[in-house]
Amino acid sequence: MDIPQNGKDLFDYITIGVAGYAAILATFNFLRDLAKERKSLKIILESIRWRERHQILITNSGHRPITVNTINLMIIPKNKRGGYMNIPSGVFWANEEGCEPPKLPSSLKDGDSANFILSEYISGELHKKNHLSICVYDGEGCTYTKYREGEYDERYEYHEIKKKNQIRMTLNTIIYRIKKFFSPKR
Repeated sequence: MDIPQNGKDLFDYITIGVAGYAAILATFNFLRDLAKERKSLKIILESIRWRERHQILITNSGHRPITVNTINLMIIPKNKRGGYMNIPSGVFWANEEGCEPPKLPSSLKDGDSANFILSEYISGELHKKNHLSICVYDGEGCTYTKYREGEYDERYEYHEIKKKNQIRMTLNTIIYRIKKFFSPKR
């Protein structure tokens, strides 16, 4: 049985279409697998309702274990005229009854999270509407600085993420580091 010339052209187009679809699908699968292998931390700064406190929630959203080595905090005043306040590491975490300071380095497996309750001093500064710069360093030297803000209700164990523009905070951090770099050494 002979296939007409027009039918042969149709089979060529179908073959090209299937090959193109397969190439797109293979590329998509490659990029998805590459993203799965990437390490990533999700950081949320939450205000705890009913306690007048804040906490940092760090979640391993990647598919590989991550070791959190250090966490650095810096308060950025809302008026930006008072300078930036580097906080000594001993004042970071709550140290009262029922609150233990975090033990770092801390290993987080896939989907694990860790809560770090901030001290009364830092929570007080945040209630004054100051900003907080958070830098989390992992065991391989990667730095995580992006975070979202939210609220946590202990009574109902409910987490709520606030919609906030993170670009402003990033620009403030960049401006601070540029000023610090070019400022005369004392």
